[in-house]
Amino acid sequence: MPVAVRLHWLWVLLILLLAFCGSADSAGKVIFRQDFQGCKDGTNLKELGWRVVAAPDQSVYRVSGGRLQVTCFNNKFNGGYAEIVVPVCRRGVLEFDVNNAAQGALDARGLGLTLDIYNISTSWHDYCADWRRYFPEPTSKRITGFKVEPVGHRPIGKVKKGVWHHYKICFDTDKDIVEYYIDDMNDPAYIDADVPVLGRSEYEGGRLRIGSMGTMNGPVVCYIDNILLTSLDDQHQDNKHR
Repeated sequence: MPVAVRLHWLWVLLILLLAFCGSADSAGKVIFRQDFQGCKDGTNLKELGWRVVAAPDQSVYRVSGGRLQVTCFNNKFNGGYAEIVVPVCRRGVLEFDVNNAAQGALDARGLGLTLDIYNISTSWHDYCADWRRYFPEPTSKRITGFKVEPVGHRPIGKVKKGVWHHYKICFDTDKDIVEYYIDDMNDPAYIDADVPVLGRSEYEGGRLRIGSMGTMNGPVVCYIDNILLTSLDDQHQDNKHR
């Protein structure tokens, strides 16, 4: 591609990102909120309206100390999940707090905890100590040197085990842009452009999912709290996207 053309498209992308970043700071409408204050210890996510698809030897989702405790067991690539229906919005922000591998850190040697919104999948890679995102991509984009690494698996930024971090995902379904933030950073840790925010076949649009990849050596306990989904426009629906 000629340099002039490449610079033109980089400039266009920069303009879109600046516009998106500016809008993400504006006040929006909260369309889903889940914290666990006031819930009795031992409360199962099923009791809070979530659908739990996990056997006891895959993963367990219970409230502990006013937070969601997720216990992930060794069950390679079959760790189960819990999900809840949420409204679909065209432009929005998902925020949440996670303490990954708060217990069992020595057994956290692979992919454990996952958290997805719509078609945006993220996970915590314990061995590499980072937060990652996943979008399906052609096999030609597989990470160099890997034969089984999921295609579309990309690091977002480093995080610490046993430490609370605040996460933010800003997305625009019309511009196909996603930005990922960790803690109080002003600039995104990672930017996705030209990605399908909506549309993966196993989703019908409006779902938030917490799960486990199950590739740890033994039980690993993680905590999640303060889940907040904010719409930045008025175009959200109760369930399915168009």
